[in-house]
Amino acid sequence: MNRYLPVARQHFLAALASTSVVVKSICAAVILLYLLSFAVDTVYGLGVTPGYLFPPNFWIWTLVTHSLAEKHVWDVAVSLATVVVAGRLLEPLWGALELLIFFVVVNVSVGLLGAFAYFLTYVASFHLSYLFDVRIHGMLGFLGGVLVALKQTMGDSTVLKVPQVRMKVVPMLLLLLLAVLRLTTLIESNVLASYGFGVLSSWVYLRFYQRHSRGRGDMSDHFAFATFFPEILQPVVGLVANLVHSILVKVKVCRKTVKRYDVGAPSSITISLPGTDPQDAERRRSLMVPLGADRTAHSQLRALIRPWLPFSASAACFLHTPHLRVTGKSAESVLRLGSLVRGKAAVAFLRPRGSGKALCFFLLLFCLSSSPFSWSDPCTI
Repeated sequence: MNRYLPVARQHFLAALASTSVVVKSICAAVILLYLLSFAVDTVYGLGVTPGYLFPPNFWIWTLVTHSLAEKHVWDVAVSLATVVVAGRLLEPLWGALELLIFFVVVNVSVGLLGAFAYFLTYVASFHLSYLFDVRIHGMLGFLGGVLVALKQTMGDSTVLKVPQVRMKVVPMLLLLLLAVLRLTTLIESNVLASYGFGVLSSWVYLRFYQRHSRGRGDMSDHFAFATFFPEILQPVVGLVANLVHSILVKVKVCRKTVKRYDVGAPSSITISLPGTDPQDAERRRSLMVPLGADRTAHSQLRALIRPWLPFSASAACFLHTPHLRVTGKSAESVLRLGSLVRGKAAVAFLRPRGSGKALCFFLLLFCLSSSPFSWSDPCTI
């Protein structure tokens, strides 16, 4: 374990060096307040206490400072990693100022929503512990916001290969994990509340209020609220979310999405509608490029194999089947593939005689099965 710490520290310092002064300042504040916590109770003075946030105390500053206060070294590590990841992946897209705005909006929202939720819990139970014993602090709320932002920008990226986990499902998977840990009393309720309200507030900000070159918010289909849930629940969640959005539009909390027409190009008219964001369209277009390359490679390989098969019923089935596979018993001409590259094929053909036909035939099957092509994908000639 000790031999990996210097390597991890080196990578962390290298990543931190390439970030802006905003990220460096936040990391320095987290470390400084953690060191100060050995002398004074920083969580009490800087964390959000629901009973002290509301009148007559008005500890308003805790809405800004609660995310910087940590009690344990592993919490400090999670906070620093979250801020550095945001600086490396989000800051190049947004800029340092927008990242700072996002940091402030998410943390202030987590403090307000968390305090209000505990106040409602006190009203329902009349236990003063929900007002004066709870401390909302730490960077878990901002962690939820960063994961939501990564879902928006790189949702189709693969986080784990076995089992396959994509970035778009990570926010809800972590929320489910924290909920299970809370049911087993392994974590406190403020941890789950901070992360949950961080996910919610960051999605609302990115969906409706964030300013960018295309206007405000992101109304694309892949970032709808229902996409946070499993596909079987998405229709129901989408219906409820649309109903809530309609109510918020009527009370003027959210703005109604309008059609945008771009007639700047003299040769065409670009229409931008809700759910057809240009960024979403570009993302889907990029996903179709590998599929088109695979189909082209399949067609080229069939064109190369066609002259070397005898004209028979089995050869015709081989050439025109929608799934590329060897079906005929006749192997008069054998294809030996030295290497297969997507879109290109380097092939060498041999004409064996006698008992070598069977060996070459099995060699052909091995080459086809071990090639990088997706042989199960249908394609037409």
